[in-house]
Amino acid sequence: MLPTLKKPALAAILLAAGLLSCNRQPTDKGQSFGDQAPETAFAPTPLDGSSNNTFKLRLEWHGNDSDGIITGYEYRVQGSFNDNTWLYTENFFVDFKFRDGWYTVEVRAIDNAKNADPTPARLRFHVLGPTFDQGVLLMDDEPISGALEALADASYDSIMKEAGYTQYTSWDYQQRFATARPLFVSNDSDATGQREISLSSFTTIIWFTQPTGNLGLNKSSLQDYLDMGGNLLIAGSGTLESLTGETPTGADLPTSGLAFRNFHVLRAKTIDMYADHILSAQPGLPDLRTHYKIPRTTITQYLKAPMNQLVPLFDAQPLYAFNTNYFRDASRNIDVNNEEFAGLACAQLYRGANFNAAIFGFPLVSVVRAGAANVNLVDRKAMTEVVRYLLTEVFKEPK
Repeated sequence: MLPTLKKPALAAILLAAGLLSCNRQPTDKGQSFGDQAPETAFAPTPLDGSSNNTFKLRLEWHGNDSDGIITGYEYRVQGSFNDNTWLYTENFFVDFKFRDGWYTVEVRAIDNAKNADPTPARLRFHVLGPTFDQGVLLMDDEPISGALEALADASYDSIMKEAGYTQYTSWDYQQRFATARPLFVSNDSDATGQREISLSSFTTIIWFTQPTGNLGLNKSSLQDYLDMGGNLLIAGSGTLESLTGETPTGADLPTSGLAFRNFHVLRAKTIDMYADHILSAQPGLPDLRTHYKIPRTTITQYLKAPMNQLVPLFDAQPLYAFNTNYFRDASRNIDVNNEEFAGLACAQLYRGANFNAAIFGFPLVSVVRAGAANVNLVDRKAMTEVVRYLLTEVFKEPK
């Protein structure tokens, strides 16, 4: 027969049992009754020494302390693109994004006496992730065809080559993907046994688009691309409209979206702008002037195109702004570069912790058919200097 316990003794046992059960809760706070260091263990996935076909992994762990409460964890990562420093979290999991390669993750529990597990839990595994080994990708995401498509392609090629970049990859979005999303990381192999090239194979992506383009469809992949250390340049007519899926009206952009998170655009507004010319807002960049080739008619109308006014966050760098020299066109009774847009940014650069992201609210080069002549929206020679500056000085792409 078990001995009968007095009420004070029974209460003490129940209290001790309650404290011990709390030790398995990673964020519980409590009183320490000793100075024993805690212990740490990983959840069973991924298995130690395993190969994993996704670059996104959630690793989970737990801690136990015989005489205290677990208040948090420190973890560090050894492997590509990590600096092997200890980081603190109160959570029992972290969502990681890994590049291609082998990784070792260590975790140690911390108790409320600030004791750390002297023998951290250790997990080693291989990830098939981004390689970033293919240089520059030129993504043509303008839904045009025929002679106009050939003119645009020739203009893009000319800019790249005159900027000193002859080795790059060109993809036509409509021909290659139709309405499908380009893969961020591909785990498939081609006929030679090599992994297929995907977005994460390129160190820099230059994405030309229009409001009907596919930026919005690929926001998640492009966000992953930048988070992992890629460089991205987006340019075209109404780029924010393509990115957000609707015409920006000047309201603040969602903080979870690509434009805010990775480009540091606070707000934007789209307008069909009668382009006069665009002046540099950043010393060292060339002025961009609009050039017109009037067809063999009596037409004198200025070129009209969707363009974005951008309001950068404080840490983003404006590159170009709309000209402040707006004027009245009496023949059409309109303002060209009206007061609402004059002097405001239309292109900006954000240098993130491990990536660079530039957005242009106007085309790098826009070639349109106007009767028997071609109309260039902006000076191609000047834009060549812009591309050279971004690729060489900012993105650090070798020629």
